Amino acid sequence: MAWAPEGSYITTVSGFPSRFSFKHDKEKAPTALVYQENGQSPFWGYDIPPHEIPLKWVKLLLLDDEDLPEHVRNSNHVKSAESRLKESNKHPVEVIGDYMREFWKHGYKDIARSVGKSRIDTSRFELVVTLPAIWPSYVRMRLRKAIEMAGLLDARLTGETTLSFISGLEAATLAIMHDFVDRADFKKNDQFVVCDAGGGTVDIISYKVMREKPPKIRESIQGDGKLCGAVFLDEGFLRLLKSKMPSDIQDKIGASDIQWIINQFWENGMKPQFNGDNEPFVVPMPYGGKIENQVRSPALEFNRHELSNIYKPVVAEVAALVCSQIREVIKAHRKPPKYVLLVGGFSKSTVLYDSLQKAVDEVSQKTEILQARGEKPWTAVCRGAVIKGVAKREPNLSVVEAHVARASYGTTYNGETLWDDEPICHTFWQDLENPTDTIEIELVYSTSHNPPDRCDASVKRLCMIRWSKVPAFDSLPTWENKKQEVFRHICYEVKMVTDGASLDFQIFYEGNMVAAKNVDVDFTDSGTAYRP
Repeated sequence: MAWAPEGSYITTVSGFPSRFSFKHDKEKAPTALVYQENGQSPFWGYDIPPHEIPLKWVKLLLLDDEDLPEHVRNSNHVKSAESRLKESNKHPVEVIGDYMREFWKHGYKDIARSVGKSRIDTSRFELVVTLPAIWPSYVRMRLRKAIEMAGLLDARLTGETTLSFISGLEAATLAIMHDFVDRADFKKNDQFVVCDAGGGTVDIISYKVMREKPPKIRESIQGDGKLCGAVFLDEGFLRLLKSKMPSDIQDKIGASDIQWIINQFWENGMKPQFNGDNEPFVVPMPYGGKIENQVRSPALEFNRHELSNIYKPVVAEVAALVCSQIREVIKAHRKPPKYVLLVGGFSKSTVLYDSLQKAVDEVSQKTEILQARGEKPWTAVCRGAVIKGVAKREPNLSVVEAHVARASYGTTYNGETLWDDEPICHTFWQDLENPTDTIEIELVYSTSHNPPDRCDASVKRLCMIRWSKVPAFDSLPTWENKKQEVFRHICYEVKMVTDGASLDFQIFYEGNMVAAKNVDVDFTDSGTAYRP
């Protein structure tokens, strides 16, 4: 989470409640929580008791099963999250809302300490929320519901809190452009790739530099992404741990102590420190138990070859994404990208950097990989979200001027460039037999590379738009069909404006905007196969 008073320096929230002193000053907290049986506020983030098994990776459960790859759907993390949800009798939206409520309480206090409670209490809020670029449209509405349940949009005396969404990938790009603009050699017409490697997803996209200073960029080819983030390293370590642990110790310690080992020695030791050439890591067991040929307190050793085998399949998937994107840039623009910029928590990995550089060299020796140090790669997404919010009032901060459409929305067009704040407009018409208070327009979309002329399995429902400000029935022109039936005919335009992650709709009738606030966009069943 990051924030900034309008036109001011961006600050990242820190000082999260923690049971471990070395985590107190971190600038991000894990999306994890444990419900208390007494009904008190849940434990969350770093404040979860070490032997508790937290609810984690619930964000993945915002996706419908058919949108989760089989290996993800069957992973231990997802199965564990589903099991804990069932025990808690909670829906994923509720859990995320509960987590956001606790996170927001801390963030509010942290901001108040910096600017004063009186100022924050009299300020209007604008929230910019990030979500993975590869997630379907319906997830945004589920996430909005969680935000509402968390109370982030509750009425305040200072006025309405506004909410918008941005893809995490674009947010990261905004931040790293500001981080690297004075250090990297960006020239007009240069191409570069951004790889956002996080815990669950890895998103990737390419941009073209349109202007150097202040920077202005444009998406150059369609991005890509995959569920192949750092969580799959955790899966690999869990399998290795259980394979090395004697059965008598496994029987004694149970799931909660295995979780403690993972938190203490993997999350906070091996994973951030492993570079592919380390000496063996030693992990003491929490309970006694005889390990063959060991007289001292029982412990397990993990050598670099075993840990490298955990990284290899995950890193290979990320490398395949990056190299594929580079090939697409070369194919489209006849020259390789100048840089690959790494952001996200997983991107801090030395193993990932070294492996990517080797893989990229085989595709283009003119492409360099840039990996910022410190916390900047980790906080790029939240800092970029703030930049996006501030840019709405300070146009000179706006960096990304256009996007490549990732779907065809109710038309036969594909790959159209979507300009920020410039709408895509199409004409619709309907015949009315009787007066009505609402007009409904159903929009569909297809992510197929060659979208079909007629509905097929690739076409899904995006949303239902309900227009409540309808012109007087008697004022509409009439027409008569071959059966001599008379209808009223209404012709209007639907304009769709995108900011890269969210879609806003406006209705125009006879050249005048007649509905914007009066447009109700229902995404309830979006993402399901379209049934005409």
